[in-house]
Amino acid sequence: MPSALRDLLHDLGHDLATLSCLVEGLRDDPRLPAQTLRKVELIDQEMIRLRDHVGQVFERSSAPGVVSVRSMAQRIVVLIDEAADTRVVMRPGDDVSLRITESVLWRILKNVVDNAVRAAGPGGRVEVDAALSGNGQVVLEVADDGPGFPTGSPERASRGLSIVTGLVAACGGSFDVRARLPRGTCVRIVLQGDT
Repeated sequence: MPSALRDLLHDLGHDLATLSCLVEGLRDDPRLPAQTLRKVELIDQEMIRLRDHVGQVFERSSAPGVVSVRSMAQRIVVLIDEAADTRVVMRPGDDVSLRITESVLWRILKNVVDNAVRAAGPGGRVEVDAALSGNGQVVLEVADDGPGFPTGSPERASRGLSIVTGLVAACGGSFDVRARLPRGTCVRIVLQGDT
């Protein structure tokens, strides 16, 4: 890893730790309303995840493990639903597990849900699902009710989808973008489930 990148990751880790301390101070403020405290908690959870991600990159210690896909997807849904003007929901279903590096799955899901929220726009709706197929694969779907995916390759549409395409391919999975009738887009990702 180049020295400049190591230095940047080091500094970023310290900055996130500082932000966590500031958030901890807010948590103890009795004047904050419950809704604000909920947002503070979400910010803290996201900073912890980012600090862990920086640590994994810095130490190159991101070994795959068994991850609860529905639990992770639900955390992303709660985070984005709170931050966006778009309604983001998790479809009901049973949990599924996946052997994957946790930060890789987070990046895949977060990028796809973020793109769906932008496509749906204010007042729109995004639905997230994670299910086990009959042959043991984990199927992730993110559907929005926006105007639909633009013409052309999904890789050219956004940097986020390009990142997702690369991450999914590196995991040996498949990535597909489909029109959703009467309007909207459905992103479907298939990965090998934990057996």
